[in-house]
Amino acid sequence: MKKALSILLAAVLLPAYYVPVFAADWDLYGSARIATFWTDYDEDHAFGPGDTTQLNHDLQGNAVIGATVQNGPIGGAFEYGTSAGNANIRLLYATFDVGPGQLLVGQDYGPFAMGSYISNQVYNEDNNMSEFIGDTYRRPMVQYTVDNFSFALVTPEKQDVEAADADDSELLFPQIQARYHAMYNGIGLNIAGVFQTYDLEDNTQAWDGETLNAWAVTANARFTGLDPLYINFGGYYGQ
Repeated sequence: MKKALSILLAAVLLPAYYVPVFAADWDLYGSARIATFWTDYDEDHAFGPGDTTQLNHDLQGNAVIGATVQNGPIGGAFEYGTSAGNANIRLLYATFDVGPGQLLVGQDYGPFAMGSYISNQVYNEDNNMSEFIGDTYRRPMVQYTVDNFSFALVTPEKQDVEAADADDSELLFPQIQARYHAMYNGIGLNIAGVFQTYDLEDNTQAWDGETLNAWAVTANARFTGLDPLYINFGGYYGQ
């Protein structure tokens, strides 16, 4: 009798559990991108000596498929890309509306990345100048957004210092990112910053025990008065 009652309860509860899932608002998207470039090399390089032209015709790393989902105050998203022909997770996060703001947990673009991506550089896989910004985007984080302000505690990125092994460094705090964004009379404004700190440990080096502080700030503006044309101005500084 107990087994039959358990089966009956499961049969009753399962429909109640799945109804909210099917009621969620799903938005699927995708983008397949092939890059075709000829690059001229005027000096010795990895492809050989002297002048050489090389063709790059391949699937880009930002060819993606993903979805966003929203069910009342709860939402989320996932996005897969390709890296060297293998699927990789670009985005995977959940959101929850709490009071006046929204809490995000998972891997997403951080506040600093959202505030500093003002370019859409095409060559070299549309990397939006990320080579110069640093690895501050699409990282695991806990983020809180209220009105036009976002604050996040992000998985930090430790860098090698001279001959030091980054794994020998003592890391005690997450990376901190923040961003303010707003629209004023057709002008979009972004101000963002990132900071992280960790202690260097290598008793063979003079800097053993010292603290490394890394930071960057960015500010930019987007003029949209000539819609659909827009113009971006911006810059960043850090060390």
